[in-house]
Amino acid sequence: MRHETKHYQILVIVLIIILLPGCSTIQQYPLKNERQKLKVLYFDEKEFFNDFGMLYSALNPEIDFEIVTIEEEQGSSSIDIDFDFQKIIDKIQPDILFLSLDQYQKLSHDGKLTEISSMIKQDKYDISNLAPGTIDLLKSKEGELFGLSPFYYSKVLFYNIDLFEKYRVTFPVDKMSWEDLLEKSVCFTDTISSKDRIYGFYAGGDLYQLGNAIGSSYGLDVVDLTGMKMAINTPNWEYIYAIALEAQKTGAFYSPDLDGSKSWESYESFYLNDPFLSGRMAMTIAGPEMLEQLKRAKIVLKENFKWDIVTVPTNPNNPDYTNTTSINQVFSIYNNSTNKKEAWKFIKYIHSNEFARITSKSPQTGKLHIRSSYLKDVEGHNLSAYYTLKPLQNDFQNLTNTPIGFSSQFEQMASEKLRMVLYENVPIKSALDDLQQEAQQLLDSAYQDVINE
Repeated sequence: MRHETKHYQILVIVLIIILLPGCSTIQQYPLKNERQKLKVLYFDEKEFFNDFGMLYSALNPEIDFEIVTIEEEQGSSSIDIDFDFQKIIDKIQPDILFLSLDQYQKLSHDGKLTEISSMIKQDKYDISNLAPGTIDLLKSKEGELFGLSPFYYSKVLFYNIDLFEKYRVTFPVDKMSWEDLLEKSVCFTDTISSKDRIYGFYAGGDLYQLGNAIGSSYGLDVVDLTGMKMAINTPNWEYIYAIALEAQKTGAFYSPDLDGSKSWESYESFYLNDPFLSGRMAMTIAGPEMLEQLKRAKIVLKENFKWDIVTVPTNPNNPDYTNTTSINQVFSIYNNSTNKKEAWKFIKYIHSNEFARITSKSPQTGKLHIRSSYLKDVEGHNLSAYYTLKPLQNDFQNLTNTPIGFSSQFEQMASEKLRMVLYENVPIKSALDDLQQEAQQLLDSAYQDVINE
């Protein structure tokens, strides 16, 4: 009888709570075990659950995810995603948005995202060991924060210790200049024309790509801030291509076009055709994917050369920043979300030390955790180089502001013009002047096509 009375009392209390005036507050703070749904805008449902959803669901079984993709909403992959993006999110009303950095900056500026700095402060959420400069990159001009990124990308300079010791060249160091790197590269000049030839460095294969790598690290632009005027025939670009040309002429730089064999019939042939993995190149710039490639090459080729890493070269006038470090994935809460509390709990977890610790045991190729404490190497390599530099806050030479398709057309044109400098002795200034004029005509035409659509 006492047992039945107790159940009756509980039932009465629950009914009173439900019928109480002002019960709308109950919807904002649901019971702990009540099932809830988070609607997430993501690029692929399977990828979301592989990267985040399965682990979070196991720890929070009361949460159901509804994943909505851009492709589902737009109905055709040919539609410009950026053009329709605002309409899509207004239509589906997601709780959580997965954004590119450009989308994040635009939506935060337009007031479409929830400010989270106050939540971080209220929860005393530790963001002290996030990759340097990433929070500053995400903050608005007013210092407000509207999202976080669980992963980030960074390139470093890999170098072959054995080759440096054999050729008696001093090791690279963090934050050295491009001039220093080029000077070291030419020390490995090898005129032997064979599969065993030694190279100093690889930066994309042609003069344009080498000069572009140097110039972009200095924050130089090929297009002005408006994205409407070319800016490639400047004294700064002329100087950059002059030092790149001088180094390229030594023959110390690897070019796939001149290397001959390209047969990738097996894993062994793949690794043999890569001069750094096969121990034939002194230096190369690469991302975290190179770590896994080196492990596999060691097994397949039985190569056991010693290597280490330092930061990529930087601008001596701005040595703490680089354009090779970036964040491309940002999680934010939609401002109209009706479940901001649970959305913040999810975002908070996937950026936590616990999430980084668990998922770092099975690292994803090409991705670095935003929390720098979880990149480990039992062989003692200088992996901190991945987290040493801060992202340079420029718009990747402003090419992203130009019409779709212009960037690839410009790069092809630039490669052809600068190939003439290297192989036909065309003066650098003449090549850059021609490139400026022809690229401007191409850019004007691209904008006119946009207007006419």
